Amino acid sequence: MVAYLKQKSSGWQRDEWNHYGLLYDEFSILLLMGYDEIATTKSYTMDYEFYRAFGHPAFVQWIQLVARDESYHFTNCRKILALNHKNRMPEIPALRT
Repeated sequence: MVAYLKQKSSGWQRDEWNHYGLLYDEFSILLLMGYDEIATTKSYTMDYEFYRAFGHPAFVQWIQLVARDESYHFTNCRKILALNHKNRMPEIPALRT
């Protein structure tokens, strides 16, 4: 069992380290975080009907609050990018304002 867990753990670590090359400065970290936040916001909003099927309004309210929270995180990433990295905004054409 221990050998199995070590094997699984090392696979996870290899996969996890593959992403660290993308996280080299505040700008790149904010871009990745912002992408994650907006992607999850959109995904959660598409799940409203799924949670409604549970039959209690609290489930829908919960996923709406989670989506709103993710949206706030995206907005914060965007504000920090605009404040600290305005000169680098042309590197991300989809976010030009």
